[in-house]
Amino acid sequence: MRKWVRPLAFVALLGNSAALSAQIVINEVSAANLDQFADGFGEYEDWVELHNPTGAAVDISGWYLSDNPNVPLKWSFGPGTLVPANGRIMVFASGRDLNTGPYHASFKLNQTDQEWVVLSDGGGNTVDDFQLQDPVKTNGSWGRTTDGAATWSLFQSATPNAANAVAGPYYTARPVLSPAAGYHSGTVNVTMTSPVAGATIRYTLDGSTPTAASPAYSGPVAINATTVVRAMAFDPDPAVPPSFVETNTYFVNVTHTVPILSGAGDDLLTLLNGNGGIRPLCHLEYFGADGVLRDEAYGEFNEHGQDSWAYDQRGVDFIARDQTGYND
Repeated sequence: MRKWVRPLAFVALLGNSAALSAQIVINEVSAANLDQFADGFGEYEDWVELHNPTGAAVDISGWYLSDNPNVPLKWSFGPGTLVPANGRIMVFASGRDLNTGPYHASFKLNQTDQEWVVLSDGGGNTVDDFQLQDPVKTNGSWGRTTDGAATWSLFQSATPNAANAVAGPYYTARPVLSPAAGYHSGTVNVTMTSPVAGATIRYTLDGSTPTAASPAYSGPVAINATTVVRAMAFDPDPAVPPSFVETNTYFVNVTHTVPILSGAGDDLLTLLNGNGGIRPLCHLEYFGADGVLRDEAYGEFNEHGQDSWAYDQRGVDFIARDQTGYND
């Protein structure tokens, strides 16, 4: 009997260890950490939260984390890495490559490129993975609806190193503006539509970000001079957060012989008027000399140069920020 009892006991132990390992999950991921959760270097990096829902600590020394399923062994955890019982550990996707804690992976994440987070065990077997398919707004995240749950949800305010709470549905679909941004002659009648039945579209004509108090669209908006039109859709269900902002610049009865940049956002004029201490988030459109939109991005403007700030025309930098959820 002894010859059978010992092998059975050994198999049982192996099965229990595998079960514990398999329950380590990618619990929350944020590639939108613009200014919410600082690392030990004072930087705001992308991050991944791993969760252990079991009642025993799990050693993941030698396990791997990657942003590419085709290269799963990109970065490994150092010796002595334990995920506490019913606890979690944080990994910053900063590119610093520190594997003994605080943990910093050797890669960064880019949410608008739909990158992956892949967790593999020491044998290279995939334990869990998640793809950043739909971008989130600044300081949001994707996480399991509750810790360890099978479903994933949007968190408008991320919950790094804490229990997942206040999950919600994805944003309302972005409205569509017509005609296209660019050069136009005569009055431009701008129409706004939403693929969401019953959605309310609110808009601004001064470059500011629309809010729930902005005018509601009820019919074509006549534009007779160069104007930046910005629109946001609000779902009839108040639990659904409003859409990303759609921005179009209409150049009316003007032409240019050089490419044009059009920037729009809250506090941009405050920066340009000499307040170099702010870094406003803004939308930027790039038009060719023919008035055709070539590219657009969302990010931050900040003070650039020194001498130019003594004069009315001040130099600024623009840095596209993937953390905002728009294309960069």
